[in-house]
Amino acid sequence: MGDLVALLLVDHFAIGQFMSSGSSIKPVKLESVIHFKTQCHMEIEENVVFPVIESSLPEDKGIHETIKKALSDHIMVRRTGKSLIDIMSSEENDSVIRKAADFLQMLAQHDLHEDQNIFPSWFHVDSRRKLESLREARTIIEQYGYRYYQKATDLPEYMIRYFLS
Repeated sequence: MGDLVALLLVDHFAIGQFMSSGSSIKPVKLESVIHFKTQCHMEIEENVVFPVIESSLPEDKGIHETIKKALSDHIMVRRTGKSLIDIMSSEENDSVIRKAADFLQMLAQHDLHEDQNIFPSWFHVDSRRKLESLREARTIIEQYGYRYYQKATDLPEYMIRYFLS
């Protein structure tokens, strides 16, 4: 059986590789990453993973607060990402590079927070719920498009499908 949280961890790693590559930030790639994170990756977390974890650990107030913080971060990522896309074509290159670097740093901190504080709770989810979550996530990814997923993460489609099998 595939593992949805493992796929999300690999997404975080792949995006992290892009962020730390040391090469200049290409606007087309950055826009692809922003769209992927806000329209696919975070949708899976918000509509599949987080609710499953919360329902699997109803008494764990700590995980509920941690997820609440992640959801608040998602609002900030969406807002900041949209603003960044809007200014990429209109502002001076140096200004955009600084703002992009700040955005990517915020994203890296957010991803690390999820990796360390939320995703380990996935171990408490029963296998039936994990299997259902794979189906739900597959639907989100198919609607988003494997091609766009691959463009943002550089993960080959066969690998994405493997995690969802």
